[in-house]
Amino acid sequence: MAIHKLPFGTLRMEKLHYVANRGRPRKIPTTFASEEERDLFKQKESYVNKDPILKALKKDPSSLDVIDVVMREFMIEARILGFERDRLSLKEKDTSALSQKRLTALRLGTDVFFRKKELVEGKSLDLKSAEVQRLIEFLLRLVRECCDEVGLSEEMLQVLFTQIADRLDHIEPEMKAYIMDNRKRG
Repeated sequence: MAIHKLPFGTLRMEKLHYVANRGRPRKIPTTFASEEERDLFKQKESYVNKDPILKALKKDPSSLDVIDVVMREFMIEARILGFERDRLSLKEKDTSALSQKRLTALRLGTDVFFRKKELVEGKSLDLKSAEVQRLIEFLLRLVRECCDEVGLSEEMLQVLFTQIADRLDHIEPEMKAYIMDNRKRG
């Protein structure tokens, strides 16, 4: 049993039983030194469970909605820092540290916005990503099956797939242009 001194009191932790090949066992709280510690622990757990970023990640981690939530949270933090800076300014206190933190939050929020914009517009198409590689592999397998069905000789298949492989090595700019052109039309 481990005992940890925390700002709000003492927390006793016991190790879970070790299961082979599962990594290091987690420590879980078993008893609290006081009811205040238990209440604070529950408040923290509740606060974490209400976090909009964690909710979005649990719902669908690969969704672009996660980026929207992160961007919104950056802007909320920037606004809170702006409020605190204004409050300190009225009291004629130094606001440079809060201004710097606010600018950092705004910059990060803006970076997230432009990164999402690139993703949505297709400017950051990653042909080396696992998903795109699996898609290309699937399409090539489909082409191979169609060629087999129409009776193309093995020599012709070799020529065809050599040509495809050569073009795939230099196709990224062409694919991006094609995607952007189709987005503008549709």
